[in-house]
Amino acid sequence: MFRNLFPLVKGNKKQSPPVTGFMTDMTYKEIEQSAIGGAAVLFPISAIEEYGPHLPVATNTYLTNHLCLKLREYLWQREKHCVIAPPLFWGKNYSTGSFPGSFNLKSQTMVNLLLDILSDLLRWGFGSVILVSIHGDPHHNNSIIQAVRQARNDRANVFFLVPNQSLSQYNLAEAENFVIAYNMPAFTSPSLYVDLHAGTFETSWMSAVFPEHVNTELAKHLQSTQTTLDEAVVWSKGWDEVKKAFPLGYCGNPSRIEIKKAKEFELKLVEQMSGAILLKGCL
Repeated sequence: MFRNLFPLVKGNKKQSPPVTGFMTDMTYKEIEQSAIGGAAVLFPISAIEEYGPHLPVATNTYLTNHLCLKLREYLWQREKHCVIAPPLFWGKNYSTGSFPGSFNLKSQTMVNLLLDILSDLLRWGFGSVILVSIHGDPHHNNSIIQAVRQARNDRANVFFLVPNQSLSQYNLAEAENFVIAYNMPAFTSPSLYVDLHAGTFETSWMSAVFPEHVNTELAKHLQSTQTTLDEAVVWSKGWDEVKKAFPLGYCGNPSRIEIKKAKEFELKLVEQMSGAILLKGCL
């Protein structure tokens, strides 16, 4: 599937990118030639965690891999070539930590693991690495930020995509050298109830992209948690507090599956992220 990759590395507007850009499908020579040809790396880094009784624990990983594939296609059309690193399956899950399937690395373990992986990618000759996460756990993302800052101190050309809406949460400024700030599109209009985890948004997105991994019949019978913004504060307390408040592991309304909105959201998200990457000039 990659036999035509190398002649296309510099971009041919009349041709589409290879079917997949995942390193896991490539030989070492193909990885080497991609680096020589100036490709950047998109690194999916969302953690595996519980996602209610209707979605797989790899929901974040599936969606982030898919998002990287769409980013790669969008950037290819603008003559920017990327390959996709194997996803980091492991991360930090403070909020859902009491549920089976929510793996938790120690912060320093995660930082060290990231630094080792980034070191390899850069040692192989890739000019830049862009970390892509849709995992909202602040402990997870703070560990990413710590690793990226340390890598940048070692002159590594590493970046992290961060929603503008989250910059203040992490005490980040858009002008920081490693920050690629983008606007996170809204999935639905503001509501009295929050859709925080494994609810309408993520169930809809998974149903649009990976329907075979969604227990749709079960989702249709799951009741909305009807959680207000004030009540959702318990999510930040994590672990047993969350499991007690949300025993089925979701916060929102999984029964309201809106595939059309999910596809529209994805298009907007890819445009926002890709535009921010191009504006940053890191490819």
